Amino acid sequence: MLLLLAFVLAVVVHVLSMAIALFLCGVTIKRISFGLGPVLFKVGIVTVSPLLTGGSVTALDSRVESIYETDLPQAFNHQPMCVQVWVPLSGVFGLGAIAYLLLGTAAVPTFLSGFEQIIRGALSPFEVAQG
Repeated sequence: MLLLLAFVLAVVVHVLSMAIALFLCGVTIKRISFGLGPVLFKVGIVTVSPLLTGGSVTALDSRVESIYETDLPQAFNHQPMCVQVWVPLSGVFGLGAIAYLLLGTAAVPTFLSGFEQIIRGALSPFEVAQG
């Protein structure tokens, strides 16, 4: 049960981090969705579905829909490239911040060991990578 709660918390932190990043960059947010499946309830632009294993943030984007010329500065695809890269990564940074708050300095080597495992697994796929 605790693992399920931690997973749901990770989804919420990830999605909210991206929504906050979009808001801080002045991008219009069209929808914030928590969960998958049929919508249980909706409050403003926030929707909640029963299967809380994922979520999404939908921003205004002129590649997806026609928008007025005056709304182009608030469209995601009209933001500088650094914003277009930072917003999706902000969800990961939000999770990293939670890990650092919970684990302290132990979070850093734990995070870096994940990359070591990926490289070991790629170089020797038939051996144990968590060595």
